[in-house]
Parts: sequence; C-alpha cells; structure tokens
Amino acid sequence: LGFGVIISSVLWVNNNENLRYNLNRSNSFFIITKVLDYLSDVDRDGYGSFRVPPDSNILNSAIYPGALDIPNNGIDEDGYFGDFENFRPIVDRIEYLDSNRKPKHIVVIIMESSRADVIGKRIGGKLVAPNITALSTDGQVIKEAYSHTGYTGSSIASFFSGRIGNFNRNRSIYVTLKNQGYQIAVFSGQDETWDNLEVRLGTREYSDYFYDAQVGVDERVFASKLPSSIKLSEETLWEKFKAYSDNLDWERPQFVYFNMQAGHFPYFHEKMTKTFVETGIPRSQISFDNKDWLNKTYWNAMHHADIYIGKIISELKKKGVWEDTLLIISGDHGEELFDDNHLGHGFLLSDVQTHIPLVINQRDFKFNEPVGHSDMKELVLSFAFNDQHNLKKQTGLKSVFQIIGSLSNPSKIALRYAGKRQIALDLRNMLVRPMGQNDWISYKEALEFPEIRSDLEKLIHHWENLRWQSHLEDSKGTMPID
Repeated sequence: LGFGVIISSVLWVNNNENLRYNLNRSNSFFIITKVLDYLSDVDRDGYGSFRVPPDSNILNSAIYPGALDIPNNGIDEDGYFGDFENFRPIVDRIEYLDSNRKPKHIVVIIMESSRADVIGKRIGGKLVAPNITALSTDGQVIKEAYSHTGYTGSSIASFFSGRIGNFNRNRSIYVTLKNQGYQIAVFSGQDETWDNLEVRLGTREYSDYFYDAQVGVDERVFASKLPSSIKLSEETLWEKFKAYSDNLDWERPQFVYFNMQAGHFPYFHEKMTKTFVETGIPRSQISFDNKDWLNKTYWNAMHHADIYIGKIISELKKKGVWEDTLLIISGDHGEELFDDNHLGHGFLLSDVQTHIPLVINQRDFKFNEPVGHSDMKELVLSFAFNDQHNLKKQTGLKSVFQIIGSLSNPSKIALRYAGKRQIALDLRNMLVRPMGQNDWISYKEALEFPEIRSDLEKLIHHWENLRWQSHLEDSKGTMPID
C-alpha cells in the first residue's frame, strides 16, 4: 500500500508543474523519482515512466522523448506531433558557383563576444565603434542576425560550413574557396585548436598563411596556457596582416579571416587602448555591484577592436582593392553584462546572449529577415561571386533555429522570426514560451491554443529535420559541431 501511495504521489506531482519545480529541489523527492524511473525503464533506453515527459513505450528502446524520429515510417519515435514527415534535405550551392566570373576578395572579421548594440553605441557621446558604425551606413547592417548556439566553436563552425549539427569537412568554406583559386590567410587571436576548429574547418591545412595564438607564443597577452584562454592582441594581428598584405598578389582572389579576441572575458589586457576606462576591471572585482565599471571595460574592448578594423579597411583602400572586396564583420555570440543579473553567454537563448552584429560593405541587396550563422557561408559566396539569383532567393520569409545543448539532446530549442519574435521550448521541464510573450506555460497548456500549437509544431519539425540531416551526414563519417 505504501509503495502504491509513493507511485501515485510522484505521478501526481509530475503532472503539477509548480509542485514538481519545487519538489525537484528536495533530495528525497529527486532520489525517489530517479529510482522509480530507473526501475520502470524496462527497455533501458534511459527513459522511464517517472520523468517529464515520460517514456510512452517502456518496452521499445527506439521510442522515448526526444528520440531520433525516422521520417515517414509511421512511428512517432520522439513523441512530438506524430511521425516526422516531409524531410527537407539541405543542399549545398558549391556546384553552382560561376568560376568564369571574377570573384571579389573576401575579408571576414569575427569579434569574440560582440553584442549587436555595438553598432551606434555611445558612451558619454562618443561612439564606441566608429568604424563599424560608419561601415553599417556606407554598406548595410543586417539588424536581426543571431548565433544558433551562443558558443564560440559551434558558432564559427556554422558560419564557415553552413551547417548546424554535423558536417563534412569538404563543406568548409576554406575547401570551397581553395578550389576556386583563392589564396587564404588566417589571423586568429585565439588558439584555432580550441573546440577542434582547426580540424573541423581545415583552417591551418587550407591556409597559405596561418597565424594564431599557438603560433604566436611570444605575443600572447595572458600567461595562461589553456586553449580557451591564450590570446593575441588586435595590434599583433594587424602587424602580421600589414606585413602579409605588403607582399601579396592582390590580382589573385584573396580570402582573409580575422578572429579578434578583445571582447573575451575578462574584457581587458594591458596592451589595450584605454579610451573609456582608466584601467580595466580586475577579474577579482567583476560583480553586479561593479556593473558600470564592467560595462565600460567591455565597451572599451569593443572600441579597441574597432580601431584595428579601421586600420584593415584603410589598408584595403590603400591597396586599391576596396571596391573589389567583400568585407563582413560579425560576432560569434553576444555577451550578458548583468543585463538580467547574468554574466556571460551560452546558457540563455536571449537577445543579449545570441543577437550579434552583422555588417557588410555591399549594398546591392537588403536583408530584412533574420539571419543565422549557418546562412553565412551561402551569403558570403553569393556576394563574392555576384550571384544575384541566390541573393534574391535569400530575401524571403525565414526563421533562425536556436539551441542550448547538443542537437541530439538539447535542454532548450527555439525559432526566431522577424521583429525579434521567438517560440521557445524547454525540453527539460516541458515548458513553452509562446511567440511575443515573456512568461512560460506548460507544454500541455500550449497545445490547447491553435496558434501556439502551430508555432510549436513548426519548431519541433525544424529540429527533427536538422537532426535527421545530421544523422545522415554522421553516418557518412562526418564530424559533430554542436
């Protein structure tokens, strides 16, 4: 009788959102739930009857919440909206590039932890990033550009591969441009082995010139030897690029990639220009109480990076190649500076943590819809090869998929639409944040509203589509980037 009461109580609590949230903090309830769930997991797929959501078939290890849903087999493996149908494979454009048309030079600058509001940002009336802001006027700014993941490695991999999840290295833009006769140079303020980027994209292998924080050992700004912490200053990158540019054959198409680390935590090193602070905030004093000092330190870092972006632009103009160059400035993810009592990135799918700057020196086509990192490879190639058909094709209604965690086992997923509208699903707690709302509601409640249900179904199917694409590529021996 007692055991039956325990089972009934746990099931009742699991169906009560508020009770479940509070009791999950209790060690005893947590342990009891885990034990019961393990005992009920007959098929040993890791999912039983005492979790949220529960396993709908404890006898079939291929069916559980969030399982890979095989398209058109009549089985709803993941438990969301029936069997996954209408798989839409992602098709690369590489084979359609017009190699008979002289392509533009390509210069890509990715600024670590750069927030979208760096464009036009002022402190005491002074522009934080005058060069980026001027470029956004002379060229264009894509106002709704987002990171899919809020993490450096996965963001950069998506940017240069056009993929979310798994990808084949042959899809790297480095391979594409090498095959198109480009000379490639990398100037990275970080260690390109970080998060396996060097292997994922072939940054070193396909570069004619390669300089990162592992190569420039004597130029590092911090003593740390951790791959995530070793950094080079923007001044060092600029000096290496200037020397490289002076001996470059600009008659040949060039691809130059800069990774600027000024905005990386703790947002300051002694080689930085001190424009908005007398000194950067010490790591030990970073706290909510010192929010103003922290903010000024961060924006000072953005200003420092902008100075060297200005130098790069000037160099391209001096060499007489500016009109023949596609310049793109963007970020890997945003950065929260205690805006909502948080610091950092990667743990919320919020505007501050995922909204990034995206400035292009080309004005031929305007983009009014959201753009994600996985759109960038195609956008870069379209502009560089003046593919007007594809640029027009990209200006339709679209959304950007966002995720926390791995593609196969995320904690949250979301779709962003124009106007910063977002539908989000918390898969750990089965909560939904409907489009245009700040509050979360239960998944069960969300299904009762036709409009929310429709938005939720689009989100789930988008995720299922990406997962199946990833599965197909992974089965061919590809490499994960989530």
